[in-house]
Amino acid sequence: MKLGRYYIDLNHCLGEDFSEYEFDDQGVPLTRFNRKPNWKYNPITVSQYGLHHFNHYLKSHSENSKKIFLKQAEWLVENIEDGPNGSKVWYYQIAMPFYEISAPWISGMAQGQALSVLLRAHQLTGEEIYLNVVNQAFLVFNVSAKKGGVVSCFPDGNPVIEEYVSAKFMIAVLNGFIFAIFGIYDFKIYTDDFGANQLFNKLVDSLKQNLYRYDCGYWSYYDLKFPLRLSSKPYHRIHLDQLDELYNITGEEQFRNYRDQWQDYLSSPICNLKWALRKLHQKLFIRI
Repeated sequence: MKLGRYYIDLNHCLGEDFSEYEFDDQGVPLTRFNRKPNWKYNPITVSQYGLHHFNHYLKSHSENSKKIFLKQAEWLVENIEDGPNGSKVWYYQIAMPFYEISAPWISGMAQGQALSVLLRAHQLTGEEIYLNVVNQAFLVFNVSAKKGGVVSCFPDGNPVIEEYVSAKFMIAVLNGFIFAIFGIYDFKIYTDDFGANQLFNKLVDSLKQNLYRYDCGYWSYYDLKFPLRLSSKPYHRIHLDQLDELYNITGEEQFRNYRDQWQDYLSSPICNLKWALRKLHQKLFIRI
């Protein structure tokens, strides 16, 4: 099945317009972690920049956007490494102290978004290298975080794909989980793989059963690590767009209901005031 536009169009309203990055001589973005001056490659940023230009190419037929998109796909192919369970992965070589993560580590969100890039690159070019890498990168979704993979579990035992992987505790970043689901969905529909179809259905069911955990009553939570953090406004908007797309993909009313509820929060002056006060408290007293 042919893949169309990527599900989320990143822009300044969603906190990402790709204006803050440096670029190497091939046009691949480098980013700063924790706002430090050491610019590094980030597989998520590379993938998102590529998908941004893929969407632009579909809209405008811009050959320049197509070229930029394929440059990001080439970088992903050239920088993949051996991972657990015979998989291929993109390692992060920087520590994440807030989540108690030491380098190197793998991001399930990065794996999922890279799948979305490489499958579209294969669709555009027909070059088998892209599909070969995808088949190997997908394997890590069958490996638990405790064994070096990216799959953790909600308290009810249902699986969650981790953007930030810790063998010590569940983190369960919501937007990262859903971006990973999008990548698995792309793999499922492009390859008609039975295992990917089973995994996709299991993850959708898991999210349905656990989405309530991200609702504080007036806003969405960013992740489930204690102390629970409210999403920033851009990430809250990303949640809205992601739930829209999940409803379009699955037809599950629960995703639309939460999307509408969280849109009401965003539109409510009272909810916005509660959000601002809670965020201020976290910054002053919890330092997050």
